[in-house]
Amino acid sequence: MAAVKDDVLEKYFIEKEESELVIFTQSIGGHFNFLVFTESTLAKPLRLREWFFYENVSHDVQPFIPRYHGRISVTMELSQNGDMKYTANKTQSEIAVEALYKRDIIKLPNWVRRDFSPQQELLHMNGLSNGDIRKPPNIFSHEYIVIENLLAKFHKANILDLKLGFQHYLETMNAEKIQDHIAKCNTTTTSTLGVRLCGIALYNKESGDYNIEGKHFGKALKEDGLRDQIYHFLSSGHKNTVKRKVEGFVKILQDLLIVLKAQDTLRLFAVSILLLCEGDENSDFQIDARMIDFAKVSHKQCQDPIPYEGCDQGWIYGLNSAIGILKSFYQ
Repeated sequence: MAAVKDDVLEKYFIEKEESELVIFTQSIGGHFNFLVFTESTLAKPLRLREWFFYENVSHDVQPFIPRYHGRISVTMELSQNGDMKYTANKTQSEIAVEALYKRDIIKLPNWVRRDFSPQQELLHMNGLSNGDIRKPPNIFSHEYIVIENLLAKFHKANILDLKLGFQHYLETMNAEKIQDHIAKCNTTTTSTLGVRLCGIALYNKESGDYNIEGKHFGKALKEDGLRDQIYHFLSSGHKNTVKRKVEGFVKILQDLLIVLKAQDTLRLFAVSILLLCEGDENSDFQIDARMIDFAKVSHKQCQDPIPYEGCDQGWIYGLNSAIGILKSFYQ
């Protein structure tokens, strides 16, 4: 069950030992922590379970997730004028499987908010307070994974992020966090459909910008509102292509459904399905759909204290709900 990695990183560091990265600005649904690695790849802060998932994912699941290229180390330097510099380097460290359930081994970097200054960003991601930084420049390093940039092949991608399944937490989390997740699910479309809108971004050709709604907007939607947003996504961009998009997305999701039913012990807690289509009607028509966000996955190789058997019925229920909503627009 090992992932097949290519030589993208090897070629990259042959050409240059290190290089400066920039923040990726096209994220939705609360994902503001990506860096642009190359034109077709992104660097994402390493979260242990997500890294372990990418390293060990079965071959039949790989077509339905972003392509994985390996790990790098990113050095973050706060300059005296307050600017943040991100530099990519080859990673040297090894990570033990035991780190998956020892939370103090690696801090999970949940660190970027749009209203953070560079200095606040640096402090937050390292669990520090203002008193911990004396005089810049200050330098920290974090591990990142390098994955495919799913938006790269689109000119102006329209994006729909749907969080699937009924359980969005790990059993090993503390009771307070578990109850918080349960409360969110019970008051949203997750409780009835196993589907919740986590983010939507639609290209507006008149303004040349995007109309974006995030996870808080999605939590407030009722079932009819969720269906309206999905249809709004399908009807944006190329005119008179809703049926074509529905047929394409349903084919991908049904193929994914077959694969997931055969996955023993895999639990896709808090995993989303990302639907993409071209938002610029003057560009070629294309669509894509992939699973994303694997920071809370579990499977037998994780050696979790609570073992699971069979496929993830909750996530599959949500996937069937999403397929049903898509089909309802042309039945």
